[in-house]
Amino acid sequence: MKQDIQNQPKIISIVRISGWIVLVISWIQTIFNYINMPDIVPIHFNGSGVADDYGSKSTIFILALVGTGIFFAIFLLSKAVKLDKYPHTMQLFSLLQLTVAIFFAMSVTLFGLAAKGIHTQLENWLLPVSVVLFCLPTLWFGLQLVYHKSTEK
Repeated sequence: MKQDIQNQPKIISIVRISGWIVLVISWIQTIFNYINMPDIVPIHFNGSGVADDYGSKSTIFILALVGTGIFFAIFLLSKAVKLDKYPHTMQLFSLLQLTVAIFFAMSVTLFGLAAKGIHTQLENWLLPVSVVLFCLPTLWFGLQLVYHKSTEK
């Protein structure tokens, strides 16, 4: 039995569409930030959130391209996996895509704020929030896999 997007619960479609929307918004934010940034911007921050390296404002496109590349890699991987063997992979891939889109949207926003000299406490939260964002879908998928293997016996 091959699963496709039409056979998925409505929530999965909403999560998947939300990921695409967040990705588009992050690109709009990237272009807006690029237009309004000074030519030299902070590109690396130490553990306390203080800029310790500077570079060209075009660096923001590298961040957006990496995020988009990971997003599309997950998308292509979701098309290649046998969904009938692992029934919850569509949910995992959808959640991971949304997570990647949110993470890079947050990163682009914080990069733009830092380039304009606006410092928030959000910089201190980016690493812990991103760890949680990436671990929760993976943990959820692992629990679903264990649960379904135990119910098959």
